[in-house]
Amino acid sequence: MTKSNNLEKRLDFLAHETIGVIGCGHLGKTIASELVRRGFPAHCLMLSRGRSHGSLQGILDERLEGCLSDNQEICRKSSIIFICIRPQSLPDLRGLAFPEDALVVSCMAGVSLQAIRGLLEVDAVRMMPSGP
Repeated sequence: MTKSNNLEKRLDFLAHETIGVIGCGHLGKTIASELVRRGFPAHCLMLSRGRSHGSLQGILDERLEGCLSDNQEICRKSSIIFICIRPQSLPDLRGLAFPEDALVVSCMAGVSLQAIRGLLEVDAVRMMPSGP
């Protein structure tokens, strides 16, 4: 089995999931584009619209504009949600209705799970990615 086929097989378990990414700056865009590049169907991916022109341009460059949505819709439809915002923007997510059965993955450096639970009323796991 080739390396590519092996990766596709590992992504098979996600075939019936919708993945949402809140925060589509460098990290969020990279997670989204790598998922699609490695075989995850783009129609099962939801990306927050973002505030900056640079974030939007990055999404357009990756041809992921069809995945754009608002944060509440991402929470409503996604079973896996990556939070890839800057830590100081966390209060902006207050009031979102995260599903109880969703896997919420925080990629925010320096923000404890206790702080996320207290502010967003959701259990989450932390992921600290590092680039090449």
